[in-house]
This record gives sequence, structure tokens and C-alpha cells, in this order.
Amino acid sequence: MLQDRTPHEPSLRLRVYKLAIAVALTFAAVALQWHFFQHAGPLWRDEANSANLAGLGTWAAIQQHAQYDSFPLVWDVCLWILANAGWTHDYHLRLFGLLAAWAQLGALWWAARASGLAVPLVSLVLYALAPSAVVYGTMFRGYGLGAAAFLIATAMLVRFVQAPSLLRATALALANIAALQSNFANGVLLAATHTAAALSSWRSKGQWVRTCALLAVAFGLTAASLGLCWSWIRYALEVGSAEQRPVQLAAIAAVWWESLGTTSVAALLPLWLGALLCTSTTLWQCVRRSPGRYPSCVLALAAAFTVAMMLVYFWQVARLPSQQWHYLSLNALLALASDTALHRWLTTRRQSVQALAFTAIAACGAVVAWQSWPLVAVRMTNVDLIANVIERQAKSNDLVVVAPWYCGLSFARYYRGAAPWITLPDLPDHRFHYHLQIRAKIALGDDGTAEERLRIQKTLQAGGRVWLVGDLTAPPPGAPAPTMPRGPHPVTGWRAGPYLDAWEMQVAALLRDHAEEIWGVELPPAGTINPWENLRLTVIEGWR
Repeated sequence: MLQDRTPHEPSLRLRVYKLAIAVALTFAAVALQWHFFQHAGPLWRDEANSANLAGLGTWAAIQQHAQYDSFPLVWDVCLWILANAGWTHDYHLRLFGLLAAWAQLGALWWAARASGLAVPLVSLVLYALAPSAVVYGTMFRGYGLGAAAFLIATAMLVRFVQAPSLLRATALALANIAALQSNFANGVLLAATHTAAALSSWRSKGQWVRTCALLAVAFGLTAASLGLCWSWIRYALEVGSAEQRPVQLAAIAAVWWESLGTTSVAALLPLWLGALLCTSTTLWQCVRRSPGRYPSCVLALAAAFTVAMMLVYFWQVARLPSQQWHYLSLNALLALASDTALHRWLTTRRQSVQALAFTAIAACGAVVAWQSWPLVAVRMTNVDLIANVIERQAKSNDLVVVAPWYCGLSFARYYRGAAPWITLPDLPDHRFHYHLQIRAKIALGDDGTAEERLRIQKTLQAGGRVWLVGDLTAPPPGAPAPTMPRGPHPVTGWRAGPYLDAWEMQVAALLRDHAEEIWGVELPPAGTINPWENLRLTVIEGWR
């Protein structure tokens, strides 16, 4: 037997107490999500990219441009529905993000029930109350929806492992496809969870071969559904040469650790350490004796495999710096695994110990929610404020320069002024992340931004002002600006970063050497602003 002690059946009073705590923690998560919703404000560039895709309106147009966004078919369907419902205003898109956040809570409850828990407890504290899950799971992107779909797929996997059948394998395949078509990165996690499920059934009595065969078929159908996204995959492969770079595994792991909330919410650090210890203990006991079909064993194995595979994926396959929002699905699984591991331990203890543990979880949840409250009151961009200042003060003979170029997506959404504007480098269309057009600029080397530099010079020489949205790094005093050969670079190849840095330094050197006056513009106070799009506004005037 896997369990050493006889489970203690909780009394009705204890079950009601546990339910009340779970409901209270859920309402705390809803309150945090609503708090973010009230403060998020206008869309930042990644959200604007998705909003512009929805703004195309027709399904044919959305599919024609779908490769410029980060998510597959389920997200495209959502955008199409929003467009046809007339929900393209910022408020409506923020409301959709809030609905996706609530979907995660519902999926977490359902996954907990499918995993043998009466209600979720620890998972609500570890995941739903964490600032990264609140902010990035509620913003207008597909990560929150993907996390909800992945939790449902995980629940279906646990149910299948407990009682394998063709019907449950079919349901699992459908849930897998929905999860993969919500977020491409879920595919890595699904591969890990299915491997863990196969291993958990290895030494169990019964039809292990049949179980593994059904798992293989379910995952094979899931992988085959990628054929529906071939245009996105082809575009991603083409863009890879311009975006991929060496990334240290330690740096990737650090971002994942931050995404857990361990560095921003002090109370989450000991909680996650304890949860990971409890899950690791469960994993060791399962491996030492027999993996079995217990949900706690399946999820503990899945947690170990998903962490390893996700980190290796970003390190060796994607070869891109990961961000906190990339780990929502993974963190939701880890929280669920911790919940089942703790439940397995508590069921062998006396009811007084269980009651004390539930009270401690409630207290920890209250502390986490209190510490997370100010952290989720984030305005996602200040570009709209900058656009408003320029609209009121800039003249038609001025020039607005947005750097880096991708901030042009949000600027285009909010700027309606008389002064013309460009990005650095400038592109003919600012609706989407056109990475291949940047590669075309790289092929020109220094000439990739020659026209932009000339336009800045002519504007200043003619008496106009240049309004710089963003920031430029100037070369050291007295040092010339770097020069770049025509791409591909002999060392860095088609990587965009070195060229973007060099082009910005060339413009900064031009302004440093020839501008008569440079001063910053104070923006209206806006509280805490998303660090990914908290831009400065600088005015340059005169030529010497």
C-alpha cells in the first residue's frame, strides 16, 4: 500500500470549514483580478497586437495575419467572436481578460475535484493569489485562457489514468487539442504530463500497454492538430534566425522562480518551498514503492517532468529569454500538484491537525492577498499619456520618433495628432510585430535607418522639434557611434538585437553632436506602470 496510515474521514463541520476557506480564497482572487482590471488601463504593445488582429473583423483576414500573433486557433476564434460582437474597445478587451481570469479559477476548482480533492486550497494561494497570475493571466493575451485549458486537460489526464477507457481517452484528446490550440507552449507541458502518466501506470496492476497506447494516440492526435497552424509555424521558423540567441539556463530558471511570486511577495517564498518539499516527498514515496494511479503520484511526476522540459525547451529549443507570463500553465500545474500532495498527507492525520492546517492556509492566503494587492494595481502602458501630450503640444512641422520600433504598435493605437511620426527603424505598417521586415532592414546594415536619420536631421534644420518616445543609449562621450555591416552579421548573423542597439546609438550620437537643446517632458502621474512599457518623452530642438 502506498499510504502508511489509515485515512481519517473529515467530519461535516470540518468539510464545511474547508469549503468556507476555499470560497473565501476564491473571492480574494476575484478581488485581486478586479483590482487589476480597474487599474490596467490602455493596452500595451503585445495586447495591441492582438487587438489589431481582432480589429480585422473577418475570419479570413484574421487567419491571413494570424502568424503575427503568439497564439493558435482557439485564440483566433475568440478574437473573431469579439470582433463580430463589436467588443474591440479597450474596456471590452479588458473585460474579456477578466473573463479568462475567472475561467482559470473555474478550471482550478474542476481540476482539483478531478484529482480527488473536495475543494482547492493551497493551489488557490500559490497560483490564483500570485501577482504574476493575476496580472498576466488577466491581461488581454492568450496566456490566461491557455492556463485554464491546460488545467482542464490535466484533469482529464488524471481521470483517464485512474480508469483508462476509450471514452476517457477521446475526452482527453479533445481537451489536449483545446489546450494546445490555446497556447503553443502547452504542447511541451502536455508531452511532459503524458510521459509522467505513462510512468505512473508502469508498475500498476492492469493493462499498462493498453493505457500507454491510448495515451500515445491521444497525444498523437494533439500533435497532429498543429497542422492547422502551419502558417504560424512556418513564420516562427523564419523569424527564429532574427530572434534566437544563447540564453543561460540559470537566467531562464530565475525568471520562472520570479513568476512564482517568490521575489515580490515575501509570504509566497516559504509557501512554495514547503509545497515543493511536500510534492518532492510524495514523488519519492511514489517512485520508491510504486507510482500507482493515485492523483498525487501522477501530478507529482508530472510536476517534475514539466519543470525540467519547460526549462530545457526555452534553453535549447526556443533559445529565447522567457518571461513570467510564459509560465502560467506550468505554475498552475505545480500548485495543483502541491494541493494533492498536501491532501494526501493531511488525510492520514487527525482532524485537529487538519483543522489547524486549514487555518494556517487561510492565514497565509490572507497575507499573500494583502501583499499582492498593491502589486497588481498596474497600469499596462503610459504610451496613451505620451500620445495625449504630443497631440496637444506638437506642431505639424515636428516629427515624433518612437524607439524601439515595437512600441509603435501601442502608439499607433492612441496617437491622433498633427505631427507625423516614425519608428526606429520605421515600417510601412505598425499594426503587428513584423519581425521579417526588421530582417530586411538588417540586410541593409547602417543604411537600414539612413532615411530615418536624414528625416530627423531635416526636421531640426527646418526649425521643427523631434519628440522622442522611448529612450536612446548614446555612445560614450567622444566615442563614435558603432557601424554595422549588411546582414547577416559575421558573428551574430540575423539577430536583431545588435542592429537595433547600433541604430539607436547612431541616432543618439547624431542628436548629441548636433542638437542645440534636449529636455525631458514631465508626464501626468499614473501610479505604477508596467515596466515593459513605461516610456520617457524627450524633446529635441535646434541644429548646430
